[in-house]
Amino acid sequence: MDTSHFVWDFDPVLITLGRLQIRYYGVLFAAAIYIGYLVMKWQFKRGGQGEAKADALFLYETLGIVIGARLGHVLFYEPGPFLRNPLEILYIWKGGLASHGATIGIFLATWLFVRRHKVPVVEVLDRLAMSVAIGSSCIRLGNFLNSEIVGRVSDSPIAIVFKRYDMQPRIPSQLVEVAIGIVVFLILYFVDRHYKESRPRGLIASLYLVLYFGMRFGVEFIKEYQVDFLVRHHSPFTMGQYLSIPFFIGGAVGLYFAIKKWYVPETPVAVAGESDKPYLRKKKRKK
Repeated sequence: MDTSHFVWDFDPVLITLGRLQIRYYGVLFAAAIYIGYLVMKWQFKRGGQGEAKADALFLYETLGIVIGARLGHVLFYEPGPFLRNPLEILYIWKGGLASHGATIGIFLATWLFVRRHKVPVVEVLDRLAMSVAIGSSCIRLGNFLNSEIVGRVSDSPIAIVFKRYDMQPRIPSQLVEVAIGIVVFLILYFVDRHYKESRPRGLIASLYLVLYFGMRFGVEFIKEYQVDFLVRHHSPFTMGQYLSIPFFIGGAVGLYFAIKKWYVPETPVAVAGESDKPYLRKKKRKK
């Protein structure tokens, strides 16, 4: 082992209570959901939506994230072992969650929510985007503490040895993704702060898809392959890159239409019986 590289040998277990282990990853996952809830609730309240709807959406999205992340890992990364023993799909505590699956879960949960609560889907996605960005940083920090989803072997001075993974120096790609989540969150925050409720609907959600999955595509070039099938067939891209492409394209299309159909609300005026719809009176921006 090259001793010139920093050796990371962090115990991922926070507390052991008999046979029960509480890991840092689990704490960070819970923190991601809670922080995301606070940000989403703030967004909903500012938009005039009731707190009850924010709480209902929180339940939908939590289930969507957990179920989507688990099924995404099973389908995209390790279908074989789970098909041989399907019950292991339920063993979330053993690890195996995919961010792309979580994103799909968010879309499906949002679709179910808007069908029941009659809220515009882009309105909900806009108010979720910042929560997802900061949550992704929490999850990747958990991956770093777990010494998993590592980068590729490198002689770079920033490479470190993940002793619990192997003894080769690797790029700490998890920390790069932590930074990506923070950068995306800050961009969305300042765009939201500048335009507030005058922004075009769909702008924040589309920006998230373009920024996050665009940068996610790039960081995959320094991440270790997670699917042996792609390695055997000499694929130029990782599974994460293939999965990022449709999200990026969807975000670019959404961004185009959000800007093209830019609407600016007039001074909000409550309409009797429809206080939860703050965007009823709008005018198109003059060219």
